[in-house]
Amino acid sequence: MTKANEVIEHLFRHESGHIISRLSARYGMLHLSEIEDAVSESLVRAMKTWSVIFPNQPAAWLYSVASRIVIDTLRRKQLYSEKIIPEYKVQSLDDADQEDKYATIKLMLWCVHPSLNTQDQLGLILQLVSGFSIKEIGSALLVNEEKLKKRLQRARAKLKAIEGELVLPDINNVKDRYPTLRSALYLGFNEGYYSIHHENVLREDLIYESLRLCKLLCDTPHSDLGVSQALMSLMLYHTSRIPSRRSADNSLILFEHQDRSLWDSKMIRLASDYMEQAMYSEYNTPYHIEAVIAGIHTQTQNFEDTDWGTIGKLYSKLFTVTPNPMIELNFIYALLMAGDLQKSKEFFKKSNPFNFGVHNYLYHSVYAMYFDKINDQKSRKFQLWNAIENAPNKAIRNVLRNRLEGITQGD
Repeated sequence: MTKANEVIEHLFRHESGHIISRLSARYGMLHLSEIEDAVSESLVRAMKTWSVIFPNQPAAWLYSVASRIVIDTLRRKQLYSEKIIPEYKVQSLDDADQEDKYATIKLMLWCVHPSLNTQDQLGLILQLVSGFSIKEIGSALLVNEEKLKKRLQRARAKLKAIEGELVLPDINNVKDRYPTLRSALYLGFNEGYYSIHHENVLREDLIYESLRLCKLLCDTPHSDLGVSQALMSLMLYHTSRIPSRRSADNSLILFEHQDRSLWDSKMIRLASDYMEQAMYSEYNTPYHIEAVIAGIHTQTQNFEDTDWGTIGKLYSKLFTVTPNPMIELNFIYALLMAGDLQKSKEFFKKSNPFNFGVHNYLYHSVYAMYFDKINDQKSRKFQLWNAIENAPNKAIRNVLRNRLEGITQGD
């Protein structure tokens, strides 16, 4: 891959959703398929021409080319069909209004149409707005890729059938859709931060795209703004640790071994600022609780001084509010670190590794920690082998193998 193509792919990943949003606001959601095709075609044309002449404003170039392709497509269609609804007739396309500054938010709100179930809403947001592949969405939602592909096709067909509602909604008239928006952004962030990519332990393009979209949400006036600010705080706290999370050779560095002096202090302060703003709203949401937990970690000088008792109580509260497998596993981890082996054992007895989908290696890894605590090295090895076999990439397998070798060598 040439340097130009690498730049194009990186830029396209960050800009495709924004371009689709702007074009959808300009030409109408009824033409979403043509818009997506045009944006993809603009990427193909960029790869052919940018290696020779690189534009001064690449994002504007992509938008301009995609817009021209949409216009050409609709003009060709108009020669054969009289079904283009009047407000989208080609004669008016060149006189379209200026870009709506809330276009991306509106597109996300459109994706969470109440006629769709929650997972399909999330899938459409991740696909249309953030440019996720089917594999990445499947990982984020813990859904089989083939089934997901068919479901998203059916979701699009269902929305297309509701022609009267295929317009970008007013941001103030769809307040019930904001919680699903936040879920999509957090799922996207987690896919980048806990990447299952076979080469990269971190997908910073996904992480920063989720942050970008969440900032848009925080800059958009809506009734539960404080919840969005709490989510932004949480993601920023996690992002601040990126410099210490992998080595120069792209190896994964476990949380307990990270050099905390490398954590981004400016980002931590920004996260704290968002958290302070979020506390003016209802503060008992899952995002508030998780942000408080992340904040405690950033305020602790070293791993050994972590207040696992308080963190365990917060995860217990979080699990009550949002009882899902990953939160339960974090709760068990906190219990283990706090030395509550009996309660950890009780949770493991009730847990099932199949509940974790592609992340079941984490279940086996934490279970191995429990057996280490009770000095059952045979069972610890068994769980580590299971974790290694289910690990999604080489970096994680290497970490787990090092643990296994440590047992053989007496740790």
